[in-house]
Amino acid sequence: MAIVPEYTKLGGHGLAFTIAASKDLKALPRQYLGILNATNMGNSSDNLVAVEFDTVQNLEFQDINDNHVGIDINSLNSTASVPAGYYIDGVGLVKQNVSLKSGETILVWIEYDSVEKLVNVTISLSSKKPSLPILQLKVGALK
Repeated sequence: MAIVPEYTKLGGHGLAFTIAASKDLKALPRQYLGILNATNMGNSSDNLVAVEFDTVQNLEFQDINDNHVGIDINSLNSTASVPAGYYIDGVGLVKQNVSLKSGETILVWIEYDSVEKLVNVTISLSSKKPSLPILQLKVGALK
């Protein structure tokens, strides 16, 4: 993926990779990322999981900053989120920060382990996948 905002310093609302039980999301654009709206936020019957790549800090959704990766379950209030980056292999837990709105190509791996019920999100600026994910979350069974 690459996020190339019209105004480099301002960013935008980012994007989200989404898994949903229905393609009829009744979603709004902008801060709702095209996956939810004000009336269905937090509705557990939506069966929606999204990995968001956000370049604006939206206080409405308790975003941690204006450059983060989050895992959202039935809401845009991330269940887990971290500043964007990746761990450098062979250097312990040294993290390389990544600017999501830089326009650079960012490779993304989103994996779900149904046995462990674990979502892993890994990003990198190269085609080599780092061995440690930047974000992981134990979740219930995804439908």
